Amino acid sequence: ISGALSLTAAKAQLSKEPKPVVVVGRIGAKGVDPFLADKASFSLVEIPVADAHAAQPGHKPDECPFCKKRAANAPVAAVRFLGPDGKEIPVDARKLLGVAAGQDVVIRGTGIFDATLPVQILQITADGIHVRAPAK
Repeated sequence: ISGALSLTAAKAQLSKEPKPVVVVGRIGAKGVDPFLADKASFSLVEIPVADAHAAQPGHKPDECPFCKKRAANAPVAAVRFLGPDGKEIPVDARKLLGVAAGQDVVIRGTGIFDATLPVQILQITADGIHVRAPAK
């Protein structure tokens, strides 16, 4: 899906007022399970940038201090799917959507970002998902 924003770009465009948004991210979390049991929700992290630095032969982003710092400072998004009643669907997202940690997805929905909150996280109420095919 063309036109999907990175989490960093979406964070710059969103505010406390809900706005339509399409983002791309990787299902994951910083040191915790990205899924909530019995809820159609998960967290997204920024997909690492495929720049010249990362393309160096033998580069290992998990061991690189620059990549680790970039990942630590990157935004996170909380994604949730609501039912017709406006409540979060009470089915684990892994079962409902067939997704798994580490998959790259495009999410369409409505997003907010409140920079005044102590936890800096994008909040997305999704109405669509596309799971990207793994890179070959």
